Order: sequence, then C-alpha cells, then structure tokens
Amino acid sequence: MWRRNGFSLINQIYFYHNVRCRQEMLDRDVMLLQIAATLIDSNEFLVHILNRFNLMNWAREDYEVNYYKSNDEDNMRQTVVLVEEYLQLVMTLVAERYTPGIGQVEEEDRIKKEIIQLLCIEPMPHSVLNKALPEGPNHETGMEKVIDEVADFKKSSGNAKGFFELKPEYYSHYNLFFYHYTREEQSKSEVGQRLRKKGAGEEECCPPPVPPPFTVPFTMIVNILQCDVFLHIIKTVLKRMSEPKTQSVSESQLQKVLHLIGYALHEEERYHHNSDPYFHFTRRAQKINLLSLLGRLVGHRRTTTHKDLLTWTIKKYHAVLNLSSDSAKPSQASEAVLASTSSSDTASASAEKKKRADIAAQRKARIMAKMASMQQNFIKTNETFFKVSIAFSYSIKV
Repeated sequence: MWRRNGFSLINQIYFYHNVRCRQEMLDRDVMLLQIAATLIDSNEFLVHILNRFNLMNWAREDYEVNYYKSNDEDNMRQTVVLVEEYLQLVMTLVAERYTPGIGQVEEEDRIKKEIIQLLCIEPMPHSVLNKALPEGPNHETGMEKVIDEVADFKKSSGNAKGFFELKPEYYSHYNLFFYHYTREEQSKSEVGQRLRKKGAGEEECCPPPVPPPFTVPFTMIVNILQCDVFLHIIKTVLKRMSEPKTQSVSESQLQKVLHLIGYALHEEERYHHNSDPYFHFTRRAQKINLLSLLGRLVGHRRTTTHKDLLTWTIKKYHAVLNLSSDSAKPSQASEAVLASTSSSDTASASAEKKKRADIAAQRKARIMAKMASMQQNFIKTNETFFKVSIAFSYSIKV
C-alpha cells in the first residue's frame, strides 16, 4: 500500500515503544491518562475515550441495524480493531500499577515485573535480558539487585551461553496484555505459557494476575471497573458474541473483556478482605445479568478458543459471589437471634451497624476531600492558563 508520508509514522511508533525511549513517551502518556481518570468521573472518562476512538455509534445497541448500513468490509474491520485497541487501553489504565507513586510498589518491584514478563516469553541469557530492560539515570537497569529472587541461572554445556529461567512461583504474575509487549512478544509468550500449562495438566488459559493496590491518590481509578459505561461495554461485547450473525465483535474483544472482568473480580476480592464496602462489582453486574451472559457463551462455537478463560471467569465470579454471601450469612443469623433477645441487644447491634457506616462514610469523605484538594492545587499551579482560557472564551462570545 502506498504511504503518503513514507515510513515516518512507522518509525515514530517504533521509537514510541522502544525500550530506550518508552519511559519518556509511552509510560508518561499512560501515567497522564491515569491521572485524568482519577480527576474525572469514570463514566465521563470512558465516554471521552469512546469519542476519541470514534466508537460512539458502535456502543449503541442498534449499531448493526441502523448505523452500519453498508457492506464495507474494510470499515467494519477497522471498527473491530478500534474496539480491541479501546479495550486494551482501558485494561492498561486499570491494570498497569508497577510505577512507584501509581501503585503501592517500589522501584525493585517495577524491575522484577519487567523481568518476569520478559522471561515468560522465553529463557534469556544475561546480556539479552539486560539489553531488554530500560536504563535508569545512571545508565543502569537495576537487574542485578532482583534477578536472583525471580529467576534461576541455568548453565549450558559446551560453548553455549547460560540463561535465566523464571522460577515457577512467579508464573502467576504473567500478564498476557502487558503494555510493554510487542505483538510478536505477546503471541510468543501466550504460546509458551499455554504449552507449559498443558504439560502441567492445568487449564490452557492465561487469566489476569492480581495487580498491586493503587496508592491513595489513584484509588478512584478502580471505579472504572464498576461504572455504568463499563458495564454497558462488556454487556455489548458479550451479547453480540452470542449472536451468530454479528460482525462487529471478535475473539480478541471477548478475551479482553474477560480479562477486564477478571480484574474487577480481583479488585472486589481485595476490597472484601479489607472490609471496605466501596467496590462491589458483582452487585452492580446483576443489572446487566452478567452471569447469564457468560453462561450463554459456554459451548458456543465462537468461544472455542477461549473456553478455558471463560470457565475460569465464571468460577472466579462464583467464588467472589460466595464471599459476599458468606459475609451476609452471619448478619442474617444474628438478626434472627436478636429478634428473640432483649431490646438492649437490638440497640447495641444498631449502634455497631451505624458505627461501621460512619467509618465507611468518613473514609469516602477523606478520599473525596483529597481529590478536591488535588484539583484545587492543579488549578492554582496553572492559574495563568485558566485566566487565558476564560479571556479567550469571553472574546469569542463578544
């Protein structure tokens, strides 16, 4: 295909993702979007991104009936790819937390994550692994500090180089959609992990790993995983996937939606263990009958490739759902006991319930106050910019 601007765009994309440049390019952009996701309402944020990807019509339930009237296969193929990229971006924003300040991690954790993802592609010698890691201010990768913790060095016979192999306990940290992967690395790592699991007699799928928690200023990002627009998007993909004549979905879309659901379930499990009632994905998912939508895809001919991942998602959903029901059972039993006891016990239970509600409300108020403070500081820091914007808007009106 003829390219109007030659290979300049290809070169730009290459350097954007290159290991020597991405810290100041790709990583900065991801961090900027994560900051925006904390300051903007989650529904509004997802709608903005939908608009930027030109997918507002795709998100409508009657898209294929009223909006896609032509038989332009190229246009439909482009839309399918854009949806896949959109889901990839959302997944990156909610899952990539191995940046100090964004997630509750240290610099060593970030380096370990990079090494784990690289060794999930294939075992590597020291020189190749070190070259694939980003350098710090002193032109050092920091690999020597953590490599012995996550990998074993295997000596080879003869003149061949020795190589590092990932320790078995770290395979659970593997993220198929790691944002530093190229398409080739992603495909190669998936094939390798599927073969490893097949040999071990495990399910041949690569479910999302449990990410580290966000730091306090970024905790609102998880709300993306339970907001109404997010639920509508996963409902749209799952529903269209179950319809045989639908052309606007793909297996990759299904795989990414299942991963996003997995991250939401991981997050609810964490909040439950911390006795924090803020995040409750399964309860909100009942509005779209998520479990029913997933059940309709079991055994479907279009989901054969990802049947194990679908099974894992349904099992995980039931496990998290049981956590909520188990925590509710003691309260129901206590209510039955309290009904037959004295009024003083009833008053005590009510007071305890009110106390827990107050604690949750205070915690939410502290988070919202901190977010408001960050917004005010941002406005003060960029006061000149806002004055210029207001003056410009006024001049247009006049």
